[in-house]
Amino acid sequence: MDHVRPADIAPSLLVVALFITSGAALAETGEDSIVDWSLSVSEGVSGEPSANGSLVLLGDIVDVHFTVAPESSQGDERWELWIKHNEIWNLLAQGDFDEENSNLDESVELGANSTGLHDLHLRLFPSGRTQSIEFHVDPNPLDLVPAGQMGVAVRGEPLHSGDYARISALVHNRGPDTVSAHLRLTSGMDSSTGLDVFIQAGSSKELDSSIQLFEPGFREISWSVEGNNIGVSHQLSGTVSVTVMPMQTIDIASVSHDQESSTLDITVMLSEGRQRDVEVTATPASSDGSVEESKLIVSILPGSQTISLPIQDSFSGQMDVTVDSVNWPGEQTRTQVGIDESTSSASVIASASQISAGDESVEIVYMIRNTGTTKLDPGSIEAVWVFDGRVLNSKTTPLIGASEEHESSLDVPLPSDASSGEIKIRYSSTGIIASGTVSVTLTGDTASTSELPFPLEAAALGALVGLVVILLLVLIMRTFENEVSRTSDDESSQVESSESTVKCSTCGLSLRYSPNQARITCPACSTSMDNPDRKSEADSGPAVHEKQDSISEVSSSTDIIDCPSCEQTLKVPINRRPVVARCPACMSTFRALTEDSHE
Repeated sequence: MDHVRPADIAPSLLVVALFITSGAALAETGEDSIVDWSLSVSEGVSGEPSANGSLVLLGDIVDVHFTVAPESSQGDERWELWIKHNEIWNLLAQGDFDEENSNLDESVELGANSTGLHDLHLRLFPSGRTQSIEFHVDPNPLDLVPAGQMGVAVRGEPLHSGDYARISALVHNRGPDTVSAHLRLTSGMDSSTGLDVFIQAGSSKELDSSIQLFEPGFREISWSVEGNNIGVSHQLSGTVSVTVMPMQTIDIASVSHDQESSTLDITVMLSEGRQRDVEVTATPASSDGSVEESKLIVSILPGSQTISLPIQDSFSGQMDVTVDSVNWPGEQTRTQVGIDESTSSASVIASASQISAGDESVEIVYMIRNTGTTKLDPGSIEAVWVFDGRVLNSKTTPLIGASEEHESSLDVPLPSDASSGEIKIRYSSTGIIASGTVSVTLTGDTASTSELPFPLEAAALGALVGLVVILLLVLIMRTFENEVSRTSDDESSQVESSESTVKCSTCGLSLRYSPNQARITCPACSTSMDNPDRKSEADSGPAVHEKQDSISEVSSSTDIIDCPSCEQTLKVPINRRPVVARCPACMSTFRALTEDSHE
């Protein structure tokens, strides 16, 4: 078949039946490719190949070449080439298949006389098979084209109902002049236009715009770069799909009052999704204007998060707490909390180290415990001598938080006129005073007079007076004994002349006895002896056997000795032995000896 002559792209209205038939044919198309297409572009004035590559500009010539192999056209008798532009169909060429040679190889030159999308459709009859190819015609001159990769970037995902989808496109000005352009977005009935941006010749700029999406689900956003009196490539337009999730929610999980830091600890729950900005506000439920509301804007992540909101220290009563969304359509949440009045209290515990003789001061370790519900301001600690109220030493104390403790020490000089007494450790801060008492006593290095419960001088004087009294008593008793002996001698001289004396065999004490006594007992050591006068008479007279008292003997190498009768442990000084001792338990008499004398 002969070469098809050039055809202009001119609109012509076809009958409605043609649209219906064509639409049905397109819907049925699902076979493998039966047509091989190729397009080439040349400038309309010079006829030279276009320097714009695949871009087709207004006024260019488009050479459309299409072929159908014989095996693909079997059963078909004729063909038609149609073009669709702005919803209008035009017949470009048609022909019959050669019975001997069913191969189809044709070219059609088209003049690009209007901008926009052009669809080429080759239809085969009577099978009705159709295949198509499309190309765009851009304005001439062409100013704006994509810079880098084609398409747009979507920011702000994940998107929730009420969020703004921000879309941006990077464009390049290939024209000779500075141009102004903007990005337009459309989604359903909603649209948005971005700000105009000036782009210098040869430069690239980013254009962006935001559109608010309310309906959850799958949404399509159409975008296009626009400007006044400039040529914009068809590649700077298109459609992007996004998913809109349900609106995020915020909730107040708990509110607690920290009296130490004068803050409200508010735990906020944010549903799954994006990080959000919220405004937290605390307002007195009934205020006379003396207490201002507290407000704070923070950014929170999905999940649970605690926010510390400072409030006025002196406030007590009911407080309204609200959490509201900032720049997103979340619903406000609120609750109420009771604020208790702050209390201040403290306790002091003190202890003193041992004081050695010669020391002039004592180290006192003290601990201040904050037992109130609010912090204690910096204050002072004083060491006061309880006897007369003198302040012996003082120092400053730091701020102490609620339920916290402060421990330190204080070097306290002792009064020169006292070695023992009580020291009060007094703590004072804003609105509070507390104290603790510690006793101090001077102790010597060894067992000295300071350990005695009485003055040493008084003890020595008492001992001296006692010794004098004892000597006087001894003198009086001896004088009395002499007088009694003298009186007895005067009254019974005969009896005295008949008495004799003998020394005790144990302790050597001189003993008086009368001739008619059977035995002589020493009053000092209880030693019993025979009357020497009677013993002489017995030796000179007939032998008379008298029953002699027997006495037990016990020895030891120490002052401790056991009674031979009842085994009672007794103390008999070894330096006084040998001696006759009497057991105070069983009243038996025994001779206490040393180990040497016993041998």
